[in-house]
Amino acid sequence: MVWVGLLYARAHLRCAWILKELQESCRNLKSPYQEIALAHFVEGKTAKEIADGTGDGVNTVKTRIHRARELLKKSLGKELHKE
Repeated sequence: MVWVGLLYARAHLRCAWILKELQESCRNLKSPYQEIALAHFVEGKTAKEIADGTGDGVNTVKTRIHRARELLKKSLGKELHKE
């Protein structure tokens, strides 16, 4: 039973580290990708919810989410491969 607790704790710490890295990488993006990346990937908002909040069109937001995702893949790929 102790092993299960240790595995859970380790998984929790790993998830917390990944979330921290994601937030940091989102904050390093340039505008307008930073705001949209944080809203979508960290807060879990949909493209429609972001568009309603920013006043941009839904397709514009979807394009920015896609571009932010590509930038984050590059950024996070470097960070995750450091370990």
